[in-house]
Amino acid sequence: AGQAGIRVTVDAQKRKTFIQVGDELLPIRLRDRRQQIEHRLTTNERKRPDPFAPRWDYAPSGGLSLQIDAPTARNAHRCWSLGGSRRLPDQIAKCLRSLPKIAEAKKAAAIEEEQRNREWAERRRQEAEEERRRSQEQQHREALVREANGWRQGHIIRAYVQSVLG
Repeated sequence: AGQAGIRVTVDAQKRKTFIQVGDELLPIRLRDRRQQIEHRLTTNERKRPDPFAPRWDYAPSGGLSLQIDAPTARNAHRCWSLGGSRRLPDQIAKCLRSLPKIAEAKKAAAIEEEQRNREWAERRRQEAEEERRRSQEQQHREALVREANGWRQGHIIRAYVQSVLG
């Protein structure tokens, strides 16, 4: 896998495993589906019944699957399971063939999201600019009304003074 530009890395702090394809990190996990079966009483539980004994036991089902957690890679196959006629070497080969497509899909989705975020930020900037412009216009209107009211008051006072003195 290392020759094809694919590496496996583990982030111990996050407790995650990744497959790196080029510069894309794809989180992966192995899952073993378990069967729920009725709890079988142990020897001790038969001797001394325990009201808190579990109702169910869980056993491996043999349904092992490898999942790539790349929900943004919508059109890419991201889960390979074992069981029945599906054998491990075949499933690993299918997985390895799909990795570049998944990595590309994830990268394309990241680019699309980045573009959406830029467009959203631009819309927010334009809306803020429009709001600032509306606010300035409102302030100008209010200032004009104050000036007109002052002018009218001054005109009334001059007319009054002229009529009293006149």
